[in-house]
Amino acid sequence: MICSNCGKEISDTAKFCRFCGTKVEWEMYCKECGAKLQSDSAFCSECGKPVAGNAESAADEVPVGGFRWEEDSDGNVFVTGHSGNGSIVNIPPVIDGKRVTEISSGAFRENKAVTDITVPRSVVRIGNRAFSNSPSLRSVTIKAEITEIGREMFYECTALTDVKLPDTVRVIEASAFYGCTALRSITIPEGVTEIGAEAFMGCTALEIVTIPDSVVEIGDGAFKYCKSLKSVTIPAGLKRTGERVFIDCQALERAEIKPGAEEIGVQMFYYCSRLRSVDIPDSVVRIGEYAFDHCPSLTVTYRGKPY
Repeated sequence: MICSNCGKEISDTAKFCRFCGTKVEWEMYCKECGAKLQSDSAFCSECGKPVAGNAESAADEVPVGGFRWEEDSDGNVFVTGHSGNGSIVNIPPVIDGKRVTEISSGAFRENKAVTDITVPRSVVRIGNRAFSNSPSLRSVTIKAEITEIGREMFYECTALTDVKLPDTVRVIEASAFYGCTALRSITIPEGVTEIGAEAFMGCTALEIVTIPDSVVEIGDGAFKYCKSLKSVTIPAGLKRTGERVFIDCQALERAEIKPGAEEIGVQMFYYCSRLRSVDIPDSVVRIGEYAFDHCPSLTVTYRGKPY
């Protein structure tokens, strides 16, 4: 680093220039969201957190912790990988004095060491397959205000049991949680409009899923082979469904279709052998072929009459 007063090179961690004695003024950053702070600020202007005990400077030794990263044309950092041995990873909002805004596609793919990850609010995008095939990953907390859970983001993370999704998410892409065989429950935030094809396919331990009324489209096989799923509510806002959405959910006993839903897709509940009764509301205008085939105990009522 160069002293702003005398122009001589000084240590990156210096408090004063050893040549002229000038005090080094460091830029300060919020530890919560990574925003640059004014020296006299009491609160972060971005996230509102108090500055006291919350600021880190470019002079501090930021715990990079085995992260690989690159800088974009705007001077922001995107994390491209992680080679550290630690099992608990808190991605920092600032690396080398630069704000972390992105987790690149495949950044933690096939990582065998990490068990817990926290993504800071500074991040605005997480790439496809960012955490896929990470066999030890158990818990993920996403503080970032992202709008998409990317394609295959947690694909076959077979130890994953706890995921906290931000309320800003609008789309869950195809195969996002495919094969997460330890995942028992998940709450899809209000505001999500689309659940992609095979998004939760093969989540064989999944018992509880909350689908909000904001969802208008569910893709092919979104919950296919979720063999522990016992109950599901089809949201009132549903307009379009793919094929085989709940096929072979063998533990499914209850399916509530809310008034307002418009479509039941092809083979939607095919081979749901424990499903006992379904009341289809008047709002449904399309029922696909074989929607309830191989459901031997099922009674279906549509518009007040047996279907």
